[in-house]
Amino acid sequence: HGIDVALNARAVHPGLWALWYNHNPSLLRQFSEWSNAWIADAQKTDNGKPAGILPSAIAFATERPGGNSAQWYDPQLAYDYYRWDHIEHVNELQRHLLGMYDITGDRRFLQPAEFYATLMQNSHTSPSTARPGSLDWVRYQLSIGGTDHETGVNPMGKLFAMARQITSSPLYDSLVATYGEPYSKYLVTATEKDIDSALQQMLTGLRYNFP
Repeated sequence: HGIDVALNARAVHPGLWALWYNHNPSLLRQFSEWSNAWIADAQKTDNGKPAGILPSAIAFATERPGGNSAQWYDPQLAYDYYRWDHIEHVNELQRHLLGMYDITGDRRFLQPAEFYATLMQNSHTSPSTARPGSLDWVRYQLSIGGTDHETGVNPMGKLFAMARQITSSPLYDSLVATYGEPYSKYLVTATEKDIDSALQQMLTGLRYNFP
């Protein structure tokens, strides 16, 4: 297809661990170039994409968000999980960028996560009827975690918890408290009931399934 997708970050995950372990200069150069290219692509507004949003796919030849599709948020590739609203898959790239920041200390790699955090904190509640691809639609998808994720779990919570752990920035605290998983919430709120309620859910499942 001549297209790079955000989900490719999952394929290079072993390389990121190798870079963390030995700071291989070849890996550092390649991952820095690749990561910076995606960060630049996030600023593009081609094909109707709002500035600051990481696309799920980029065409190699034209650097067009959405690849060869007329819709930046749906590259119309073989599988639905390449669409932007499959946020958990797009966040593979976000987590790669956080890893690059942790390894290099280069704050450019934090730009997408910081932009999303600010967007979700300072925005009004976007309607579910927002025009697909618009900034309001992006806000709505982020607030519900997009599609194709575990019930009751917003993928943004995991991303913001990782960003907070790596940066110690209070920027993410309220978002982790809202969207994070129980232990991540506890690290922000120090409220034991967050963990207790999650353990009770697990115990309920065990009590039901054990017989």
